[in-house]
Amino acid sequence: MARGNLGDLSPLRLATCLHSSYVELRQLLLLCWDSLSAVMAFLSEPWQWNDGDPEEIYFLEEEIASGTFGSVYKAIHNETGEVVALKIMTPEEDPDDVDQLVELWILKQCDHPNISRLIGTWKRGDETFVRFFSCVMDQKPLQFALLSLP
Repeated sequence: MARGNLGDLSPLRLATCLHSSYVELRQLLLLCWDSLSAVMAFLSEPWQWNDGDPEEIYFLEEEIASGTFGSVYKAIHNETGEVVALKIMTPEEDPDDVDQLVELWILKQCDHPNISRLIGTWKRGDETFVRFFSCVMDQKPLQFALLSLP
């Protein structure tokens, strides 16, 4: 049977194929609707920024990564001593505020043990600060263990 030649199908087989296609199309439409609903909810509410100046709240100890969307620093909370990851995005790295908000919205939705959780956000001038739960650790024991491998 050539692809697309429905005349060679029995009525039962044709009905089965159509039902299967309907179910897949319905699932795809529901997925698109859920995504569209989430985007509409995102667009209808203004982003909730934290109060204060993040550079007065945290001490930036060292840069631990940098990339297209900004630089990430190991930061220490000035009052509690808690170690966090603080990402700083500037217009040079991402000139479109919409892209930054979309990234923040996606990160806010993520709830997985392998994805660093977004804790807070600040806006100061052109800069956007994003606080993550930190998985920064002392890597010396790991380096020592790797060097001692045969």
